[in-house]
Amino acid sequence: MEAPVYWRTPFTAMMSSRQLVEYVVLDVEPLHGAAAGGYGAFAQGGTKWCLAEVQVARKSDFGRNDTVYFGKTHLGHILHPGDSALGYDLANANNVNMDYEAHVTRGGAVPDVILVRKSYEEKRKKTRARHNRAWKLKHLPIEAGEDRGRNEAAEAADRERFMEELEEDADMRARVALFKNTAAAAAAAAAA
Repeated sequence: MEAPVYWRTPFTAMMSSRQLVEYVVLDVEPLHGAAAGGYGAFAQGGTKWCLAEVQVARKSDFGRNDTVYFGKTHLGHILHPGDSALGYDLANANNVNMDYEAHVTRGGAVPDVILVRKSYEEKRKKTRARHNRAWKLKHLPIEAGEDRGRNEAAEAADRERFMEELEEDADMRARVALFKNTAAAAAAAAAA
């Protein structure tokens, strides 16, 4: 897509990260060749992404009902049955978007779920039980006049989410300056 076309009619977000739902992966089927819809290079040997069809169940409904959702994801190389993943629930979402509606009315297929991130919540719980992070991030202080309308609880949750993403993604971690957390090091030395 060329720039003038994009700027005339830019893409708009249909859902935000606050609408992510946690799912339990039941089955993963990597797509190859023509089934990958032109993304066969990634599906056949790419190291970063692998297009796959998945069967999932909502973690909140797991064990209560037998509702199985079918979806797609680019995480086919790291998802396995039994894993937890975060995704958008398109089957139950109320999407009001002209492009989306036009796609559906033309007979376009829309999956029930699109998984966008693997969840390492169980691993995090074990890690937190053992020790605090051995690193920290530095940030600029907020001046007195800049704090209007701040929701500190939401900011703390966003900061924690960012730290978790740094722990999970080695590529992202390599591009961020991390500093030694002396308080965590002292606590670990005292515990040992």
